Amino acid sequence: MFSVIIPAYNAEKFIANAMNSVLSQTCVDFELLIIDDGSTDGTKAQIEKIADERIRYIYQENGGVSAARNRGILESKGEYVCFLDADDEWKPKHLAVLCALIDKYSDCGLFVTGYDIRLWNGELVHKSQQILRAVSEEEFKSDDGYSLLNRHGYFLNTNTVCCRRSVFEKVGLFAVGVKNGEDNDMWYRIFAYYPLAVSKAVTTVY
Repeated sequence: MFSVIIPAYNAEKFIANAMNSVLSQTCVDFELLIIDDGSTDGTKAQIEKIADERIRYIYQENGGVSAARNRGILESKGEYVCFLDADDEWKPKHLAVLCALIDKYSDCGLFVTGYDIRLWNGELVHKSQQILRAVSEEEFKSDDGYSLLNRHGYFLNTNTVCCRRSVFEKVGLFAVGVKNGEDNDMWYRIFAYYPLAVSKAVTTVY
């Protein structure tokens, strides 16, 4: 089962779209944890409008995005943990693509899909496809995430990442108090111990 973690802070305008993009997945074996990180707007009210038994709402005092993601990890029950920011979205086959990666590359600790960037004018930029244009394979495994980054650029986005639960027992949780690059820090730690599997299929929008 997947555990999907959405950290939310004053996300009233966006949270319903993010949640519905998860609930619309073609793969339905997941739980959805919304970690409300001390919101002072109508975030909770928007969440409560959506009824689904797979949703778990957890409120905590504001501690930052790392603290919220960590709370989600500790509260989650699935073997695989995925992340989605409250103002972003998944395409319907995101979890299905991850399932295929996990089946094909079962020894990996990190699984990554592709992403688009939506600009303020609504235009979509196929970011990960641009970054990985020199890679001919649609799916591949890498034993060296550092070299992959050095060779192609920053091909992964937090919304595209899925981690095996045991990974966090090995490398620890997100660094609390770090306001920029806390996700990079996590992926770099994982690269030190685990191979990763990548699908170029675009399944998320940032």
